[in-house]
Amino acid sequence: ISTTSNLVFTLAGVLKRYEANISSLTVCSFHRVSCKFKATVLLRACECWLELFLVTKLSFHIKLRDLPFDLPLKTLLSPRLFTSNEYEVLRAVLCWLYLQLNPLRQTLTAHSTIITLFSKETAVFLEQPQGQKYITIFQALRMHGITESAWTLILTAPIHCRGIFVFI
Repeated sequence: ISTTSNLVFTLAGVLKRYEANISSLTVCSFHRVSCKFKATVLLRACECWLELFLVTKLSFHIKLRDLPFDLPLKTLLSPRLFTSNEYEVLRAVLCWLYLQLNPLRQTLTAHSTIITLFSKETAVFLEQPQGQKYITIFQALRMHGITESAWTLILTAPIHCRGIFVFI
């Protein structure tokens, strides 16, 4: 009995250390561990970290590829998802999707390259068999915020008019 209680006590200490050290490098593996050992406190800590840092930290890290399908969806559906710009959430999702489709990539690709890749398709990606399973993730995006952001960018962008930059 003492061996079992020592093991539980040791596991609790390890999980507590994990919780204190969540980062872009560790969040996916810690989430996997929390699911395996049913460590709900660590699981919730990983989910909270993603709500705060999916866009600002993880979307620029190759470890984004390790997010299991259900986790980005759960994060996108959370009312606590933090972002200053909904378009940045779309960028993170597109980067994650690109990494899912290209699992052998060892580095992140420029956003413009990802956009070009999806623009080259002759059919809508989400309507193709390969894209069907990702529909729910794109449905979870707050598109009104993305389109409002796009309009804000358009309305405040400098326009070159006869050698003069003007703001609309």
